[in-house]
Amino acid sequence: MKKLIPALICLIFILSGCNAKPDTSAAVQSAEDLPDTMQTTTIEDVTYYMITTEDELLSIGKSHSLSENYILGSDITLTEEWKPIGSKKDPFTGIFDGNGYKIYNLTITEKSGDMGFFAASEGAVIRNLILENAHINHQTSFSIVCDAAATEFTDCHINQSK
Repeated sequence: MKKLIPALICLIFILSGCNAKPDTSAAVQSAEDLPDTMQTTTIEDVTYYMITTEDELLSIGKSHSLSENYILGSDITLTEEWKPIGSKKDPFTGIFDGNGYKIYNLTITEKSGDMGFFAASEGAVIRNLILENAHINHQTSFSIVCDAAATEFTDCHINQSK
């Protein structure tokens, strides 16, 4: 009986999970996947993620939320075929401010329906966005936002290459 009591206590601990290792697989992420890897700045009590590279721009809607606020911190030259930010199902809902900087060489060569720099937005603010030297082929139309609902636009331009 004396040997049975410690064995029962161990069995109770094992069955109750006291010896179980916590499952951290869902919590483990690479640094690129964490929203706080981008530098932030605050302007008039609004916090923005500062975008200074093509990779940071491409992370919007992937590893960075479509509902956050973004501001360009430098000119960006794109090197890849552009895939719009967001979708009709998951629209951009934050603020995007070009901040006096330009995005160069946006390229669209795939033939598709109407599309834009953003696929869709809802309740968003998009300002000071300048797409310079854009190469847009085979499009029926191209705009800053293809499907915009209750979105505020200020000083946005697309300057195509000739």
